Amino acid sequence: MDLHCLTPDAIDALMEPHRVVIEQRLRTAPPGIGVAPLLAPPPDARSIYGTPYENHLETGHFTLNWAGGLDYADGAERAGAALEAGWDVLVTTAGWTPPVGSDRYYIWVFLVDDLGGTGLTTEYFTDEFPDGYPVIYLNGYWARDAPFWSSLAVHELHHALQFARRDWAGGVDDEAWYWEASANWASVLVEPDSVAFDYTVPWYGDQAALPYGSMAGSHQYGMFVLNGWLDTVGVGPATMQAVWAAASSRPEDDWKSLLVDATGLEAGALWSGFAAAFGNDTYSRGEWWPDPTSQIVASDVEYTDSAAELGTVYYWVAQNMEIDVRMQSGQGITVTFPGMTGDAPWFVPAGTTVAVTTTEGTHANWVLEAHAVGFEEEDSGSDSGAVEAEGPEARVCGCAAVLPGAWAWVPVATGFWAQARRRRHTGRPHAQ
Repeated sequence: MDLHCLTPDAIDALMEPHRVVIEQRLRTAPPGIGVAPLLAPPPDARSIYGTPYENHLETGHFTLNWAGGLDYADGAERAGAALEAGWDVLVTTAGWTPPVGSDRYYIWVFLVDDLGGTGLTTEYFTDEFPDGYPVIYLNGYWARDAPFWSSLAVHELHHALQFARRDWAGGVDDEAWYWEASANWASVLVEPDSVAFDYTVPWYGDQAALPYGSMAGSHQYGMFVLNGWLDTVGVGPATMQAVWAAASSRPEDDWKSLLVDATGLEAGALWSGFAAAFGNDTYSRGEWWPDPTSQIVASDVEYTDSAAELGTVYYWVAQNMEIDVRMQSGQGITVTFPGMTGDAPWFVPAGTTVAVTTTEGTHANWVLEAHAVGFEEEDSGSDSGAVEAEGPEARVCGCAAVLPGAWAWVPVATGFWAQARRRRHTGRPHAQ
């Protein structure tokens, strides 16, 4: 599977009316929709905003339509169930603003077989809705993958909720990345046990040095792990929703500013805190999120690296190390890891991932130097204090690293503990 949502293309098309587009659905509504019924629906019921297709299915809030010759009846039922589950969690319970027109009309959903991506949510304009009303497209090919299909439906529903919150007309350069990062996390909020989008985590973790708003290599989808951190141990529940609430009246502001204002955290502290938590397994739903690609740190070796704005390079430490980081160029970096105290050089326990994040300016270069160190421990008469560090080094060199006492660093911002998880260490060197 390859999540490829066309909503960013729709935003671009809406912002640039004269731009040539290959996918006409980005701008032009299919025939038959966007027409008010002759008789207005009663106050306690919805009607279809236009003429339904021969094949259609209505749920509580949606009308799902597909062309003749397409066998999408089962897929429509499952998509409809996922959309209604998303509505219950996000709108009814969490209080997200409903899409425009959904109080009177069913939200249009099309199941198609010729979409150049997995899904698309866009807006169309009528006299009744001059500021636009949302329409969702789902690529019926993916109905065969039941978990992905369900998560895809919620992902696109969240885009419809985003259109209700955010005026894309602001024209911010890095607009689309947070739409995708939010839609992916919304699918997890609706289906906490689903792992359908977990495969997108490396799209961040393997490219963590890219700028925070990058769309290269599908980085934006993997960035849902940032929202996961914000909503769990970083700030607290509904933080992502608060960011979108702040965005509703500020279309001219970029997402970095909106995240800072909604969280109360300076951008560098926000991203470096997230990076340390993500690199060290201190939050998530289970064992399925792979570790970020990391430099495997050896003693008495210097590592020269760089990262773009709010990007991070991760270093995995197999044995107790003393680490120093010296900046070479740029405006500012932040070094973070659990239990970190004092000034450089820092003692880093075996099995720790150190995150170095560009927190000032658009790019920074630095040198990291590491030296192996030991520590004394009272002889208890057993070897129970010796713990083999998880990760690739323990498998490669066969040596056991001794861990000191419990880490002092514990996320306390939300008043609850997030269990550390054991994730798959990739063992792959960081690639710039």
